[in-house]
Amino acid sequence: MDQVQQHFSEAFPRLRPQLVQRLRRRHGRDEAEDLCDEAFARAWAGRASYRPDRGPIDAWINGIASKVSAEHLRRRAVAARHPPAARRSHDEGIEDRVVEGVIASQALAVVAAALTDTSPSDVDLLAAATVAAVGAVAVAPRAALDHVRLHRVRRRLAATVGRS
Repeated sequence: MDQVQQHFSEAFPRLRPQLVQRLRRRHGRDEAEDLCDEAFARAWAGRASYRPDRGPIDAWINGIASKVSAEHLRRRAVAARHPPAARRSHDEGIEDRVVEGVIASQALAVVAAALTDTSPSDVDLLAAATVAAVGAVAVAPRAALDHVRLHRVRRRLAATVGRS
């Protein structure tokens, strides 16, 4: 057994209860157990990057656990901002994702077909407003009627897609 494996075999039984307790304060018991396991799995997977001369393994694993915790909180915050359809447990099967992908590609084909009947300048306006994720006023502030034009283009596109 090399030095890093020895450090891990000594650290795991000693650190796991401490990490679970620390993570439980933020995440609850079940999530804390899972996050602790994830931290140790990442630490083991990245064990080649651990350098004993740079600090104790406890600090290194605690740092990994902090990152795992922060990522989990970020994912939870993102899920809270998105509609229920976007919230998906990791346990859902690939079949659901494949079906959603097929439906999305069919919808994309309908929208693409509808865009072929749209003038190039209207497509540019739609693209600019969509990519910038802002209204027409921010896309073209000098053109006072662009917001009206954008609304009309979106309405025509929605009607065309709705008929398909």
